[in-house]
Amino acid sequence: MNVLKLILFSILVYLLVCLIWLKMMLAHRTVYLKRGFMNGTGHWTTTRALPDGFQLQNQYRIYNSKPNFDSLTLRQLFECKRADLHKNFVSLDPKCENEVFLDVSGLLFINESSNSVPIYRCRTENDDHFISTCSNCENAITEFLIGYILI
Repeated sequence: MNVLKLILFSILVYLLVCLIWLKMMLAHRTVYLKRGFMNGTGHWTTTRALPDGFQLQNQYRIYNSKPNFDSLTLRQLFECKRADLHKNFVSLDPKCENEVFLDVSGLLFINESSNSVPIYRCRTENDDHFISTCSNCENAITEFLIGYILI
């Protein structure tokens, strides 16, 4: 009986180590897409550090490199900046909709999965872009569904 308990305990420890390893591997492949805000300026969305003066409003987990899951369909998200203003936005267009390319933010799911939620690109009437998981963009203008983020 003691041998059986020892075997079961060893299996449990092994499974726990495997789960911890898997979580660490996923964590290293993800980054946080941050949504910041500063009064008088508006929103800023980035996977890098927010610029000085911006306060973090929310953050969403996305992949920063392609995971080793063949069944996932992902698309790239790009961080862009308006050339004429100190405003940024995210885009699915690698040419940043003819604006200034800043960085590759990461990868989003194209289709909904059991561990994802939709994320939208939104805009205020003052042309301030931001991201939201609310389909009505928190009563702003919903431009389009960007993709699905990890929960």
